Amino acid sequence: MASSNSGVDGGSGYSFQRCCVVFLLFEGYEELNIENYFICLEHHEDFLFAFLDENRNLKQIDTYQAKKSRDDWKTDSELCEIIGKMTKVGKELVDDPHNKSNNYQHTLNFLTNRNILLTSKLEKGVKQDKVKVQVSNHRKKYSDLPEKIKKNIEPRICQSILESTQLKNVHFQYIDFAQSYKSWQRVLKGLSMEHFGQKVSDHEAVLSTLMRLLEDAEQTYNDDNKVLLSDLNKRVTKDKINETFNCK
Repeated sequence: MASSNSGVDGGSGYSFQRCCVVFLLFEGYEELNIENYFICLEHHEDFLFAFLDENRNLKQIDTYQAKKSRDDWKTDSELCEIIGKMTKVGKELVDDPHNKSNNYQHTLNFLTNRNILLTSKLEKGVKQDKVKVQVSNHRKKYSDLPEKIKKNIEPRICQSILESTQLKNVHFQYIDFAQSYKSWQRVLKGLSMEHFGQKVSDHEAVLSTLMRLLEDAEQTYNDDNKVLLSDLNKRVTKDKINETFNCK
């Protein structure tokens, strides 16, 4: 799926997408490290975390459409188009032939560094329903939105891309990132120091190595021009990530 954020915003491969991957990796590292997982970039979606069971079947996938913005998001045609495209990704995941466990599930996440204001239709004399995804309410599930807000969103989505059965898997998520790659670098270095401390001798080197790993996977062509979760060349595995931290 194409994205306006796939380019590099600064030195050493610090694109918004890759920085989001590392942010989520650091924030959830203890939970992630007990799982068998891999990460893909520009593969079905901007990036995804995929989790395997003991039989190496897919048991969970979390996809992310990551968009940097200077302005807050509102309930308009742009946001609704993004939601529609995310539901299409959900259908692609279901159709992907990789073996899946019986209890397989996935989430489709819209991740951004600005507030998201989700509203019902403006009607005279009627109170407008509003839900704001922001730093103090950083994640919201589509299915938990008031019905009036859903009724304002769904008719705006082009029916040719909408997979309505996938709306239940859509989530909106705020990430506390500013605009510049230098600020992302500072935030990520701080998270590395917070979570790994003296276990890591050079936090900047860890970040640079992770960014190179992610960039290499992102720029690797899909095998036979097909987007398949079984494509090993598009994966950044748990083992590769742990080697970065010199831990197993």
